[in-house]
Amino acid sequence: MGLFRKLTDSSFKKGKDGNMLFYPWGIFGKGYILKNKDQEENIRRFVVRYYVGFLIPLFLIGLTVGWGFGFILLPFALLIWIRRAKVFTSGLMASSEKLTIKENLRKFGGGDS
Repeated sequence: MGLFRKLTDSSFKKGKDGNMLFYPWGIFGKGYILKNKDQEENIRRFVVRYYVGFLIPLFLIGLTVGWGFGFILLPFALLIWIRRAKVFTSGLMASSEKLTIKENLRKFGGGDS
């Protein structure tokens, strides 16, 4: 589960003002200021379950049946992510802070420290 935790961590960062920020689209989108720790934990639980629920089956289907067939899951996975990201960010203030590639790589032990 370490990989899924790191993947999940890559969607979050602590803002300059100390607030936790959630980046549903990673480095490609804006971050949202989370209201409290409960909201952060709720989103983190979903993200971990999402990765486990789609990446493992995608990998297993790809290995057993073929990668082309495995990618049939991708539109469903993307649709679920879009809908949940909208629910999670509804009513949240957008942050002006961007998530950089360097920050994102640090979560995986790469990049400059």
